[in-house]
Amino acid sequence: MSKETKDRLLRVHSSGLYNNLSPEQALSLYHENKNFLNIATSNLLLAQDSQKDIYDLTELQFYLALITKNDTEAKMMLGRLTDKFGGYKKSQRIAVLRSVYIEATGSQPKNYQEASKFLESVPQFGKKINVIRRRTYLASKLNNIDANEYIKDLTSYLEVKPSDNESWYELSEVYLKLGNYTKSIYCLEQILLCVPFAYNIYYKLGAVYQSYAYKILYDFSDSNNANKRENFNYNQATIDKFFNFFNLSLKHFLKSVELCESYYKGWSGIFILTKPLKFKNKNLVSKFSEKNEQYSKLNILASQKLKEIIKKNWTSEENKKLIEKVLTSE
Repeated sequence: MSKETKDRLLRVHSSGLYNNLSPEQALSLYHENKNFLNIATSNLLLAQDSQKDIYDLTELQFYLALITKNDTEAKMMLGRLTDKFGGYKKSQRIAVLRSVYIEATGSQPKNYQEASKFLESVPQFGKKINVIRRRTYLASKLNNIDANEYIKDLTSYLEVKPSDNESWYELSEVYLKLGNYTKSIYCLEQILLCVPFAYNIYYKLGAVYQSYAYKILYDFSDSNNANKRENFNYNQATIDKFFNFFNLSLKHFLKSVELCESYYKGWSGIFILTKPLKFKNKNLVSKFSEKNEQYSKLNILASQKLKEIIKKNWTSEENKKLIEKVLTSE
């Protein structure tokens, strides 16, 4: 195993990228990291002054084992780290990891309650930033914290740990639920500064821009009736703003499949976005018609790619059903 492999795995660990992988990618990374750890520990591949890397990759394996439902191995990785750093009453790192294990191996919503109760049993770490972050996350899952307080806690945490991509993603989701698309987009862009090839984040940006585009039309029409919206007389400024975000959405969907050709979510986004607009407003239809040929070609290509993904078994059976729903949607 090369130094390049080790450095890449360490970047995955430090960035939290493992949280945003597809099941297939997570499983592949799980096996790769497991093999690296086996070789490194058996052949003393890493020098004594690089033992920290071994423990960081052991922690990565802990998370990957949980993600891939290998709970027994996750428990073994936690045991190795506990042997090194001491029990949860001595190490905040172990306390946090143990709460993660409790959450991941329990049944909802009891798992969140048990994980939260566990952290309360180690008050000596109550003011440590990683424990505060973990408690904030669990409180959000239990609906014991309002959105504004959650945002405040996350932003305070990110001031200390700006490279925590998982927290940026969570913050983006909170802003999205509140309808603050600009800040949601900003949070996702912060992730790309750390992991510029994260195709799933490009897809997510495309989805947020798509929602933002249609929100502009809905807000301007100020109506709950979809038919009225379709026929509403939008002004030119609103139409221009809509298509600006519409095209940004398409741009990010395209970037996601450029980075990963078999990424079905990216192709699904392209397929849905490039279908003919349902709106009957003449100005909207006219603006769409300017690029109708391009959109039509992309729609056909996306359809072909989605069918290819199904045919070549590039994704799970569950995802294949989702693709079929996309292809048959009106």
